Amino acid sequence: MQPIHERMPVIITPENYHQWLDKSADPEQAFALLDDAAYTDMTTTPVSDWVNNPRHDDERCVQVC
Repeated sequence: MQPIHERMPVIITPENYHQWLDKSADPEQAFALLDDAAYTDMTTTPVSDWVNNPRHDDERCVQVC
């Protein structure tokens, strides 16, 4: 994700929400939750800047560039 944006979203399965949000959790155990198969098959698809405006809610938001 870093080539696209410096803030990386995380995918946490619902059964691990409590571990991820636990402020007293061991950081190594929390970060281990990020090593998930959900990231393996992710792909990127370029879209236009049209999606950057919340007033835009039409089919152009999903058109591939």
